[in-house]
Amino acid sequence: MIFYRISSIFADDETRVKRIIMQRMSILLLTVAVACTLACNGNDAKYDVSVINAPVDVTKIYLIDNLTEATIDSAVIADGVFKMKGKAAKDAYLSVWMNGNEDWYCPLFNDGKPLQINIADSTYTGSALNMKLAECDKRTAEALDALFDFEHAFVALSKEERKACEVAFFAEYQARLDAYNAAYMTTIEENLDNLIPVVYLDNVPKIADRETFDELMASGAPFTKHPYAIALKKKWEETNAETKDPRMAVIGHRFLDFEEADPDGKKHRLSEFAGQGKWVMVNFWASSNPLSEAEMPTVVSVYKKYHDKGFDIVGVSFDKEKGPWVKAIKEWDMPWIHLCEPHFGDSDVADLYSMKSIGIPDNLLIDPEGIIVARDLRGAKLESKLARIFE
Repeated sequence: MIFYRISSIFADDETRVKRIIMQRMSILLLTVAVACTLACNGNDAKYDVSVINAPVDVTKIYLIDNLTEATIDSAVIADGVFKMKGKAAKDAYLSVWMNGNEDWYCPLFNDGKPLQINIADSTYTGSALNMKLAECDKRTAEALDALFDFEHAFVALSKEERKACEVAFFAEYQARLDAYNAAYMTTIEENLDNLIPVVYLDNVPKIADRETFDELMASGAPFTKHPYAIALKKKWEETNAETKDPRMAVIGHRFLDFEEADPDGKKHRLSEFAGQGKWVMVNFWASSNPLSEAEMPTVVSVYKKYHDKGFDIVGVSFDKEKGPWVKAIKEWDMPWIHLCEPHFGDSDVADLYSMKSIGIPDNLLIDPEGIIVARDLRGAKLESKLARIFE
């Protein structure tokens, strides 16, 4: 399937196209100078984008510039067909979004050649670059769908059924996650001679690490000169613990501080615990999330095993109500500090750590100096990582 899917248990709270772009792409701070240079250099190209076989619930299409997050065109659909023509920056990284199906979008490059998108069979007809992008996107989307389908099947089980198979579930879940990550990185590695990696760069620090991102940007490959890639690189370089801007914290960088309340209403900052000489894992969860519940026995086990050796946990819940949150802390036997961010849709914590696009459960492992060294450690992967540190 060509279109990326927004994966978050909170996705229903987001309805505006622009907001979804901000969530999925994690480009919340862009380089104005780069955008202005692109807009003012006169290097424009015509775009001629059409879609056929659009779903019946789609009435309007939007063409978005992912660098500026601006809507540059729109069209009303008639009988499942639409067409947009105009001018935009040459090779600009654009996306097509559909109202009524806001959890899907279609990436493309404005290379000056007509492009037709057939939604019925997920195919492009256009330039070699955009047709190859469609093939790459289909491969990564299939791997992601396999992960989502497996997750959704687990969530659909009863609580008793989930408990009975949670060990096997996380092993298989990790295998499918690894398959998706491999497909994602392979797509980049196979396209170092063209612009396609621009579409995938934003997730590299999450899927691989910051060093891999830096190596890619230092390679001098064609995509490294693209304004979107340049803006993304600048965003990573400017990420630091002091800023209040909603930039994603990445592996290899110092944690970003925040303040939230514990069950008694007392405010705490993450910096009270992280960067204070202990290994700290920030655990993002919610009492209503079945995956959080399924993962918690492992988290509790490693806490009890390594706490006396210098390991601590800071729980950050996205529960909307205090009652279920406090009840879960007790029933799930979670004997560490707990904080709550109840306003996920407008949350500093969710923005700082890109939770809107990643979803929960998730975690960050922070070393004694305050540097994020790992993320999304689950099951055997979490146990193995901590064993290497403490044993």
